[in-house]
This record gives sequence, C-alpha cells and structure tokens, in this order.
Amino acid sequence: MLASAFAWAGCDRVFGLDELPTPGTVTGTYAFRWPQNDTNGIPRIQERPAMPSEVSATVRRNGTVADVTFDGSGAFSFPVADVDEPYAITFHTDWRDYEYQLAAPRLTVVDRLAGRPDRTIAAPGTRVTLALANRPDSTAVGIETVASTGIWSTFGIPSAAAIELDWTAAFGLLEMTQHDALYYIGTQLVNPRGTLEYYQTAYSAHLADVSLAQGTTTALSTTVSPVTPDLCVTVDVERQRESERIAALVPNETNHSTTVWMYATAAPDFMMVSAVGLAVAVQYPPISDLADETIAFANPIADATPYATFTVARQRNFDQGAIATVTSIAVPIEDTRCGSSARLALRADVVAIPTGIALDGRELTADGPVTINPDHDALLSWQLTSTGDAELFVVYIYEVSPTGLGFRRVIFTAERSARLDPSWLVPQHQYLFVVQARLGLPAFANGDVSATGPIWANASAHTPIITAR
Repeated sequence: MLASAFAWAGCDRVFGLDELPTPGTVTGTYAFRWPQNDTNGIPRIQERPAMPSEVSATVRRNGTVADVTFDGSGAFSFPVADVDEPYAITFHTDWRDYEYQLAAPRLTVVDRLAGRPDRTIAAPGTRVTLALANRPDSTAVGIETVASTGIWSTFGIPSAAAIELDWTAAFGLLEMTQHDALYYIGTQLVNPRGTLEYYQTAYSAHLADVSLAQGTTTALSTTVSPVTPDLCVTVDVERQRESERIAALVPNETNHSTTVWMYATAAPDFMMVSAVGLAVAVQYPPISDLADETIAFANPIADATPYATFTVARQRNFDQGAIATVTSIAVPIEDTRCGSSARLALRADVVAIPTGIALDGRELTADGPVTINPDHDALLSWQLTSTGDAELFVVYIYEVSPTGLGFRRVIFTAERSARLDPSWLVPQHQYLFVVQARLGLPAFANGDVSATGPIWANASAHTPIITAR
C-alpha cells in the first residue's frame, strides 16, 4: 500500500539552523506515444518529444502559479524552494488538461494518444457512410462495430441499419498517406460447449489506406467476409467474489454487471488497451465465477496483441444520469492456441478500492451542501480497502447539471489525497468526485510514467452529489 497523504508544503513548518530547506530544480521531459500503421497496415508504437507548440504547463505551489517553459526536446524545469516540496503541475494540450500532484525531483511524462499527435482535427460536417456488400442481417449478428486504426476510433452501430458516422467525434481525420485503415466487425452470440454464451467475431471487412474529406461526407464501400475464430483462451474469472467485494461500497445501488472482453490491440503498453483496440469477443454474464471456460475469437489486425479484460460495475442512478463503482483488470493473452492446456486467471482483490472519500475531513456520505473555504485549497482524501494494491490515484471532478455530467478536472497523485483549488468549485453548483486507484505505472511516485507494469487494473469509487457553498 502507498503511504498516507502528504502534508502540503509551506504550512506550519519551522526550520531550525540545521533544518533549512534545500532549494532545487525539478526537471522533466514530455513525450507522445501512439500506435501508427506501417506500410502494410500493421500498427507500430511510435514515440517522440513534444514540441513547445504542442504542450504548455503551469506549476502551483504555496499558493502561487507560474508558467513552465519547454524546449525543442520536450525538456522542462521549474524551481522549488525545497527539494522535498510537493507541487502541482498542470499540463495543457489540444486534447486534454491534467494535473500531477507529486514531490518527485524528476518527471518522465509520456502522453499516450489514440493517434498521431499532429493529426488533423475533423471539421464540423465531416461524416462517413459505409456500404457493405454481403453484410449479415440482424439474425446473424448481435453486435456490429466500425473502427479505425492509425487514428483509433470505435463506433457501435445498430444491426442492419445504414452506416453513417459523425467523424467529428473521432480523434482525427484518416489519411491515406499515413496508411490509416477502417474495419467492420460483426459479432455473433455463440455457446459452443453449452455452458457459456458469448459474442465472438463472425464477420469482418477491412479498408486499407483510407482518406476522409474535411467538412463533408466521404462515401466508402467494401465487402464483408465470414471469419473463422481460430484463436482461443481458457479463463478462470473470480467475478462473483469481485462483485461482492464492491457491493457494500455503493450506496443506493440500482444496477450491477460484469463483462469479460477480448481485445485485439496495437498496444504493448497496458495503459492503451481499450483506447487502441478492437473488441473481438464480449461476454455479458450473470454475476458468477467462470472456471475453465474457453472463449474462441478471431484477430482481424495483423500482429496485434490480444488482451483479456474483466470489469465489474455497480451503478447508482440519479436524476441527471448515472455513475458506477467499477473495477477493471487487463492482462495479455500469451497463449492463443486452441486446445492448449494454458489457463488465464482474472482474479478478484487485485486492485484496492477507494473508500471513505472526505472533503476537508468531512466524509461524503450523502447528497447535500458542503462548505468550501475560498481562502485555501480543499483537501479531498480517501482510504483503501484492505484487499488489493495501488500505485497511483486519479481524481475526476464532474459538474452536475440538468443535462448530465460535465467533466471539469483530472488529477494524478501518488498519495491518498489531492488538493483542490477552491476556484474549481463554484458556489451553488453541484459536483461529483470519482477517485480511481490504479496499477500499471509502478514508478509513478518517482515521477516516471513511461514504463508499465505486468498488469493494468483500476478501481473507481464515486461520491454523492455535493453542492458547493
């Protein structure tokens, strides 16, 4: 387990003659990592430093905010009054803003993207129509998906309906010169052994070297072919135990579910599995364990790595929407031979679940008003379940409005607390916090987010709805 919350620097600290702070400089680098198709359409991981035009940052410490300067190699630095002083650095890019609250003297930041960092954003009106010859009818497929690689986006489509996609929701335009590709996946509900129903890839289509026209509709067409599921994984999944573990942590539960997914993904990087992968098998079971169950699937992307993921969710509904307490685990499938004696275990109790979320020491247990002091940072803190582990925590701040949840802020920290600038919470507005414990970045506390661990997992817990005042 990680240590308990750290004290924010600058408050109530008296230095003796032998306790003077040691001034220092925090140094770091910022890079982008993404999968890009080669000339054969096979995704390959790329990485390069961020340019000063692509990223900016501000650092917050002791109530002051200062800009951070980047050079052409993605390097940056900023001074600290004490080498052990915690700080909050917020990075700004075209696609996200996020904050690290750390005390590490060196930062190695890798921003994982679902496509090229210099991709072209789709203008309003950019749409795609896809005509499919030999497309199966609704009696032959259960779930249909259109997905792109190079620029990775996924669209669920109604079975047998005409396919028209609003590409402004995608990460960027597809470009022929970059060997971007488009896939159609049709899955079919099967029960080969009579013991387990699941959806497996039964039909697919592939368009290589695709370009989309900006601000208008691009009409594409191809032919669907049947797919033979020639890969297998035999799994043991402790989903009932995991479901029971989180049941007591969800007040006013209205729904629960478990899902086992198989992804074909370009990512040898655990943090990118669902963002840059195609779902090739899906199992929506009742809440019960799986033991020695084999799932067959096909992998439509050449050289892609298959992963198995296991998700348990217990949901709470409210007037404006719903939010879930979720645990999710992803592991690579190393042996995909049908008939192999290998077993893939997806265990319960892997990742710790945040509990007892409190704001300035007041546990948030029910909807209602919370007083925010505008003169100092608010402290959001939490505990962890006794089972599972965590390497870092992510705090998501949402504003609740009559139209739903609006994303406002994301914070990464190695501690069981996060400092919230009071200006983020507007009086009389409603908010909801999600705290997520994660495994997958073992060196995060030391400022290194480049290397991933042997397993990726997260567990999210949400608060009631609070009203700032």
